[in-house]
Amino acid sequence: PVFTDDTGAPVELAGLRGHPVVLTMFYTTCTNICPATLAKLREIDRAYAARDEAVTFVLVSYDARNDKPKALARYREAHELPRGRWVLCTGTPGAVRTLAELLRVGTSGNRVLRATMVRSWCSLPAWILIRAGPVRL
Repeated sequence: PVFTDDTGAPVELAGLRGHPVVLTMFYTTCTNICPATLAKLREIDRAYAARDEAVTFVLVSYDARNDKPKALARYREAHELPRGRWVLCTGTPGAVRTLAELLRVGTSGNRVLRATMVRSWCSLPAWILIRAGPVRL
């Protein structure tokens, strides 16, 4: 499915193929799990940056009805997420649901073909879609 980023530009997740990507789902008004997830993703970002390796972090909103590009832009600004390395996107409710089903979010498996789940630090999983090499945290 095609998604839209915080500038309103289209994001085709398949276009990230071949690049190291960490993907998770979130929503901008989350106040309990999402901040912990973001903190851990920042640790991963710093670890890869220290090794001079580029990784793209893709945060896809669960809340397709409310997290429109302007809400994502406010979230990016509030959390100082740099453009380029961090992609914040939303999609139609159907596209978001399809992605959640592909990632098995909320199911016991939490496995994706050719993906590795990042160690679960909270109940919101993230996936390394293309491994850039292990990082110890």
